[in-house]
Amino acid sequence: MGFYNNELPFDLSEVHIERMFITEFMPIASGLQVKVYLLGLTYVSSNQSADNYTLAQALDCNVEDIKNAWRFWENIGIIKCHDKEVSGDFDVEFLSLRGLYIGSNYENKNPRLLRDQRQSAPSTLSSPFYKDIDTQKKLIKSVEGVIGKALRTQEYRDLSDMYDHYYANIDIITRAFEVNYKERRISNIKAVKTLLNQWLEEGLSSVEDINDYLEFQNKRFHVYKSILRCLGITFRLPNEAEKELIDQWIDDYGFTENDLESIIKSLSKKTLNINFSYIQKILTDLHAKDIHTFEAFEAQSPKANTSSTRSTTSAQEKRHRFTMQKDTQYSEEELEDMLLNRKK
Repeated sequence: MGFYNNELPFDLSEVHIERMFITEFMPIASGLQVKVYLLGLTYVSSNQSADNYTLAQALDCNVEDIKNAWRFWENIGIIKCHDKEVSGDFDVEFLSLRGLYIGSNYENKNPRLLRDQRQSAPSTLSSPFYKDIDTQKKLIKSVEGVIGKALRTQEYRDLSDMYDHYYANIDIITRAFEVNYKERRISNIKAVKTLLNQWLEEGLSSVEDINDYLEFQNKRFHVYKSILRCLGITFRLPNEAEKELIDQWIDDYGFTENDLESIIKSLSKKTLNINFSYIQKILTDLHAKDIHTFEAFEAQSPKANTSSTRSTTSAQEKRHRFTMQKDTQYSEEELEDMLLNRKK
C-alpha cells in the first residue's frame, strides 16, 4: 500500500457524514472510536491511500487501539473488516447507514436477492440490543456507573450477548454487575454471565425475585459456615457435596440451624472422628424416628447412659456395704489379737 499527497497545498473538500451516524451511533462510542471512524471516512472521501498505521500516527495512539475501534464499528454493523491473509491486517469497507436502515426494514420479494441480502447483512442488525439505540445508551451508562470505568470493545459485545440471550432487561443485567463487582468483589464480566445463567436456571424473572433469592442464599451460606465451624473447619468454604448434605438436613429432614449445631456439638463429645458421613448417618436415623429437634435427640439418648450410671453406682454401694459388714463381724479384742499375731 503506497502513500500519496494531494497536489494542492491545502484541502478544501468536504466529507459527507450521514446524520444517522451522529444521532444514533456516535453517542454510544468513545472519543477515539469516533475519531477513527471520521478520519478513516475522510481518507476514503478524498481518495487518499491510508492504513491503520497512518491513523495511529495521526491520532497519536497504537495500532491495536485503531483495530479495536474498527472492530467496535464492525460489531455495531456499519462497516466491514476484510482480513488480509498475508499481512494479518484488514481493509475497512464503509457501509451506507441509510442502505442498512432500508435493508433492515424492507424485504425484497426476489428469493435470490433476499438470500444474498441476508448472507451479506451484518449479524448485529438482527440483534435487539443494537436495534434499540435508547436501550443501548441506558444499559451502557448503567453498567459503566457500576464498574466505574468505560467499557471496552469486547465488553460491548458481552453486553449485547447478555441482553440478546440472557435477559432483555436493563435492571436485571445491572443488578448482576452490582452483585459481582460491588458485593462479591469479582471484577470479571464472564462471571456476570455465569450469574445471569444461574438466575435463568432458577427461573428468576424480576429484580424482586432475584433479591429474595440472594437473601435466601446469604442466610443459607451463614448456615454452611456455622456447621463447618462446629466441625472445626474455619479455613475454607463448603464444597458442593457438603452444601447438598446441609440442604438435605434443613429442607428434607426439617432440622433448624440451632438444632443442627447442638446435635453436632453433642456428637463431637462422643467420637473424635466426626465427619459429614457420620453426621449424615445419625441424622438419617433420627429422621426415620421422627426426631427433628435437639431436645428430642437429647431425650432419647441419655436414658441408657443414666441407667448405666445408676447401675454402676448401685454396684459400688453394694461392694462398700459388703466390706463394711465384713469388717464389723469381729470384736475389738479379736481385732487386736489378730493385729498382734500379724506383727509377730
